[in-house]
Amino acid sequence: MSALDMDYSVYAYPTAATPVDITPAVTALEWGDLSSELAARAVITLAAVSVAGLDMADAAKLNTDIAVLVNGVVTFEGIIWDCTLTSGRELRLSCYDRLIYLTGSRDSAYFPAGNTTQSVISHICAKWDMPLTYTYMNCVHARLSYRAISVADQITRTLDAAASMVGAAYMLRMESGRLHIGVRGEGGAKCEIVSASALSYTHRRTLSDLVTRVIVVTGDGDGPIKTSATLDGDTSLGILQQVVDGAGTSLKDARAQAEQLLRERGTPAETISLECLDVAALRRGDMVRVELGSISGAFDVLGVTHTDSRTMRLELSRHVEMN
Repeated sequence: MSALDMDYSVYAYPTAATPVDITPAVTALEWGDLSSELAARAVITLAAVSVAGLDMADAAKLNTDIAVLVNGVVTFEGIIWDCTLTSGRELRLSCYDRLIYLTGSRDSAYFPAGNTTQSVISHICAKWDMPLTYTYMNCVHARLSYRAISVADQITRTLDAAASMVGAAYMLRMESGRLHIGVRGEGGAKCEIVSASALSYTHRRTLSDLVTRVIVVTGDGDGPIKTSATLDGDTSLGILQQVVDGAGTSLKDARAQAEQLLRERGTPAETISLECLDVAALRRGDMVRVELGSISGAFDVLGVTHTDSRTMRLELSRHVEMN
């Protein structure tokens, strides 16, 4: 579907059974997944008028359900989290999906050694009444203890620990009212971005956060620290060393963590900020192909913002194939 053929609409649900098409009052619209926020967000600007007999100031109450549709297909579902009325003429709504509740809630949790990634996350989600679709990889964890941190951080820390063991980046996002946790880029490239569809872009490469050597250290904490393994990456760029502490785990698992560090950070970081014609279904965690002059290959979507001007803004990083 061409971006030029896209038709945007916005619905509010002042009552659960009565959707109201508030599109005629919309003067500006953007939505998507920011790299800096876990929950998806929509920002909607409304004229403070009446639509179908409903005053927009009455429709725009906090916690009201909101849906953004493209050609009749829902691309965002959330609630009004913040509402600002300016001079009685304009309303600006910031809306978030249900992940905002996991970000804004703190809790404590303890999981003894031997639990799998899926079982830990399933327990957390069940406690917070969050339906879960889990398609990510699974591994067995050491003891996990979370004290007074956000529920979202409990989930991401568990996934970070799993990613260091299995060698695959993860993605998480709300889909049709369920939290979907899967492998980043699963399903292959969702679209190809070429010069004809790109409006502007910046391409950055940096040695910041590069790792060219990882050492694995062991020791019981009272005696000397021993270097049990040294793994080298591309040391032609200089020695930039990280340390994996093998205490409390097997040397095999510690080496796997070291290898994962080299896979993830063993080449100069490469990021692209890009504005192009919209692909409304694109989400954070998807993979795209980019062919823009010297830029070529598969990239992960770290953040995406769709706009009612039929364009989107993307933050991309080069896709790293799982081991």
